[in-house]
Amino acid sequence: MGARRLAVAEQVQVYLDDCQGDFVLRGWDESELKIQSQGSLDENTVQQAADVVRLSTLSEGRLFVPRQATVIIGHVAGDLRADGLTGSLEVGRVEGDLRVKGGTLHVHEVQGDCVITELTGNVTIDAASGDVSLREVAGEAVVRLIGGDLRVRRINGTLRAEEVHGNVHAKNLDGALELARVGGDTVLTNLQGGVKLHQAQGEVVLKTGLASGVSYHVQANGDIALKLSLPTSAHLVLEAPSGEIYSTVPLKIEEKAVGRLAGILGQADKPAEVFLHTSSGNIMLKPLTMFEDKFPEQAGAHFDARVIAGMAQAHVMAGPGTANGDDFLSREAEQALQRAERVRIKAERAAERAQRHMARQAERIAERWHLTWHGKRAAPRRAAEPVTEEERLAVLKMLQEGKITAEEANKLLEALEG
Repeated sequence: MGARRLAVAEQVQVYLDDCQGDFVLRGWDESELKIQSQGSLDENTVQQAADVVRLSTLSEGRLFVPRQATVIIGHVAGDLRADGLTGSLEVGRVEGDLRVKGGTLHVHEVQGDCVITELTGNVTIDAASGDVSLREVAGEAVVRLIGGDLRVRRINGTLRAEEVHGNVHAKNLDGALELARVGGDTVLTNLQGGVKLHQAQGEVVLKTGLASGVSYHVQANGDIALKLSLPTSAHLVLEAPSGEIYSTVPLKIEEKAVGRLAGILGQADKPAEVFLHTSSGNIMLKPLTMFEDKFPEQAGAHFDARVIAGMAQAHVMAGPGTANGDDFLSREAEQALQRAERVRIKAERAAERAQRHMARQAERIAERWHLTWHGKRAAPRRAAEPVTEEERLAVLKMLQEGKITAEEANKLLEALEG
């Protein structure tokens, strides 16, 4: 592996056009830039002018930069890992997974999963095919399109997500949360900045205290459960035109009609504003239990079993053939089918991510050993690099897809095993 060092300013700007494999970026306390790569690091690859360093094309490698540097990367064919930065990182396209710790981030496209932690500034993700995890972000977060799930924890600024195909789990948000469209279920815990959820295809659980003067606005197709930390003050409007509304909190009722309930909790001058609407599900309003308050991650049931049993008993006792009994059973059956469909979609996404991962492993093995068949044997593996199970599976996958013959697979396995 080649290496090169360059003396640079602490706030140097670094441009990398393309990395053909995995790439690691790290911030350090040195006033120099260090490049490690398996390919050439000549003047055509590395160019420096004043406080700007430009890198053309690298193979798999590592780049060490001053922590305050600004780094712009055009394309990474494998995984990208970055940590230790306090400056900004902008990435065009990552074909593998993305892991970033520290600094600020703007990434345009990620084919795999994203894990973003401990950012000191803002984060923007334009598109991610896999899951996205955001944790401990000091600034604001914007996510435009996610093919998988979104998991968020401890965001100080505003969080805005335009479209999430999977589920959403958000916890401990100080700023406002805005979700345009969610394809799966949504679980929101401890939202001090309020929430505006425009459209959720699945069920929604909101477990939180209500901040004074803050709005909590949720629209969904499935069931909605609001579990409140009491005492609290709020003005509530609940709408379930095709379902039922159940409340076990001391609500002072202002309006009660079929599929609609409005009322007041507490007596604060600036109560929280709560609006919940479900097009085809039920709404339940209840106090947050001590268990849920202490262990929110384990309290995942959308509706308490006793409440569900009571609902079922009340409607079934109305008798077969009655409007109430038939409507209830029909709605429950439809919602069960919807939940099963969401589980199927999530399983398919997980399978697709596994296939992408296996394909990347197969490509890396082929590139790493520069395989040429027609009687030539692959280069022997160094003893310091033991064979991994992923590599064995990748070889078998290449054989299964017809990319190599059985004889070639045996030669490759022998080469990997040294």
